[in-house]
Amino acid sequence: MIKERLLSLIALVLMFPFSVLAGDIKFPARDIPEELKGDAVAVLRLDEREFTVVSYDKGILKKHWAYTVLKSTGDDYATFVERYDNLVKIDNIKGYIYDANGKLIKKLKNSDIIDQSNISGFSLYEDNRIKVANLEHHSYPYTVEFECEIEYDGLYYYPIWNPQRSRKISVQDASITVKMPQDLGLRYHETNVDAVKISNEDGLKVYKWTVANLPAYEYEPFSDRIAYEKMVMLAPTKFGIEGETGEMSDWQSYGKFYAKLNSTTRDLSESTKSKLKNLTANAKSEKEKVAIIYDYLQNKTRYVSIQVGIGGIKPFPASTVDEKGYGDCKALSNYTKAMLEAVGIESYYTLVGADDDFFPVKRDFPADYFNHVILCVPLKQDTVWLECTSQTQAFGYMSEFTGDRDVLAITPEGGKLLHTPAYNKDVNYTKRKAVVDIDESGNAAIEVSTKYSTLQEGSRSWICENSQEDQKKWLYEHIDLSNISIEDFELKRIKTSLPYIDEKLKIKAPKFSSVSGKRIFVSPNILSKWDYMPSIDEDRVRDVHLSNQFDFVDTDTIEFHLPEKYHIEYQPEPVTIETQFGKYEMKIEADENVIRYFRKLEMNPGTFPSDSYNELREFFKDVTKNDKVKVVLVNNT
Repeated sequence: MIKERLLSLIALVLMFPFSVLAGDIKFPARDIPEELKGDAVAVLRLDEREFTVVSYDKGILKKHWAYTVLKSTGDDYATFVERYDNLVKIDNIKGYIYDANGKLIKKLKNSDIIDQSNISGFSLYEDNRIKVANLEHHSYPYTVEFECEIEYDGLYYYPIWNPQRSRKISVQDASITVKMPQDLGLRYHETNVDAVKISNEDGLKVYKWTVANLPAYEYEPFSDRIAYEKMVMLAPTKFGIEGETGEMSDWQSYGKFYAKLNSTTRDLSESTKSKLKNLTANAKSEKEKVAIIYDYLQNKTRYVSIQVGIGGIKPFPASTVDEKGYGDCKALSNYTKAMLEAVGIESYYTLVGADDDFFPVKRDFPADYFNHVILCVPLKQDTVWLECTSQTQAFGYMSEFTGDRDVLAITPEGGKLLHTPAYNKDVNYTKRKAVVDIDESGNAAIEVSTKYSTLQEGSRSWICENSQEDQKKWLYEHIDLSNISIEDFELKRIKTSLPYIDEKLKIKAPKFSSVSGKRIFVSPNILSKWDYMPSIDEDRVRDVHLSNQFDFVDTDTIEFHLPEKYHIEYQPEPVTIETQFGKYEMKIEADENVIRYFRKLEMNPGTFPSDSYNELREFFKDVTKNDKVKVVLVNNT
């Protein structure tokens, strides 16, 4: 009898895999389709998100996701990171590690979760905190699985669903489900995903989006990431946060929320108002008054990030900035608005998406696209835009940080979409003139005068605020000539609404030109050689996108004085190359002892078909080649 039972037990073991007895198998790496591996560093095996709106001011987000990490460069995806504050609560955190075969290795313990402040390095105070748990394993491939529940006490923001958050990861299966009360409308904007599926469940309206089998992809130079991302933006109609309610179904209503939120924050004292009136008493125009107030702001205050108060969106009072002398973008813009009100000038507190990776506003879909605040001053003859966080910014200049984009101005009538100034090639340029004296040993004395205008001055503007010693060191590091000696220089920034830098240099350049026997070889392009060549992309998929920073024109006019007894033996023919991307011109003229070199590069921004990429490479290749041409001088004797 015992023998029969033993045989039955053995048979049972043989019928079922040992792994079942040892524990459930989850996410074995062998189940990943080959097309999802490729160059991926990790594969998102599962990403399930369920966002339930309980009321206009409360919601719950449940998250469940798993990554299979294929190589060490994907270890970042094995870390749990969630932010929270006094309006956001994180519960039910779970985590697991599985080996390549899907066998459970470890469960996350509470002691593995680090709870720490999330104050950024430049911030004076935030109430943000983060919970972090690292489950890196370093035996590849391995899989991590996480779950958590996030409770929102205040619903100003709705989640953005972006399942493929990096080109380096593949996505096997991802979905987001949104459950809404019947009396609250959900607004959504779909980009590159299948249309939503809508149903009803337990008295709630349910929306669901899914994607599957998205392979990782290679970076393609000059591509617009946002145009190809798979994304669903979600936004409320009615929302509430810390007792404040608002509507976001249209821009005007959205702006009214901000107008009401900020209405009690411009509380300057009578003594400060009197001081500002005296300060601007002799101004000859409203614009001059604005300039005086802006100068006062820059000299009195400094930027400090402070992310507290109504979910971090309400500025603290103008009186506090006036007393303390610091504030974040919200507080400083609000303070400037209060000062302008004190001298009888209306201005608009204005929301903007700042920096290079800002998300463009979809004009037909009101939502929170914004991470920064500036000030718009609508004068009768002109509109002045003010960056209130900088102590060095030119009056009325937006720069690449906030220029040429849609913004939401908070007007007395509510929100209004405006557009900040764009800086095209009419004002965005570099103009260089130089005189180069060459001796018979190939040494040169060079005098250069260069004007860098608007966006072109951006890389140099900060150094103009530094000491001459720092400026000289910086010039040595950035002038593309070998073994030079800077004899004299001047960097002068002209801070108008179209700022520019005047740069003057006197340089000694030993061995500027190579000498071989009776010949001297001169490279006439001394400071503007194009040196960027994008990689070959034979299987180009995405359109070619040249941002507005490519809306520029650069010109060089250089005069070379030749040593006595030398004349030109060879000079390149004039070149003109014109494409849809831009135009390049180069020509060399010669007199008896003088060579005049002229070079002009004009670029055009825009979006071009994917199959034009090789044409762009050829254009850059031709520019690079012609920037390296040489003139050959020979001794007459």
